[in-house]
Amino acid sequence: MSKAFRDIMVKILETKKRMGKDYNESLLALAEANFAAGDFSKAVFDSVGSRTNVKLNVTSDNVAGVHLPIFSLRGDAAGAGDSDDRSMLGLTGGGAAIQKCRDRFQKFLKMLIDIASLQTQFITLDEDIIF
Repeated sequence: MSKAFRDIMVKILETKKRMGKDYNESLLALAEANFAAGDFSKAVFDSVGSRTNVKLNVTSDNVAGVHLPIFSLRGDAAGAGDSDDRSMLGLTGGGAAIQKCRDRFQKFLKMLIDIASLQTQFITLDEDIIF
């Protein structure tokens, strides 16, 4: 159990080191998209429905009798279902920059889900080791 605890701690440290870099890249991509396409936030808000096809999936893993929660994204996180006109948003005015921005933020979202899963596992193991 203590090996799993150390492994999770190492993964948390590695993920947190990458998180700052990925967040900065995401914000830079957003700035580039705003520069290339202008303020496209209104168009994005108008095109987003009330439901999403991306959901959080929670499963568990059994490590030495302790159930550790595992979070993951379920659904079409890559946005392959955007074959309609909304996927062409800003095609002549920065569509590539907007798509790059979207991809960066989706990558960052996956990393946030990973770090949440790891930290929850860490706390669960920590509580079980203490007691």
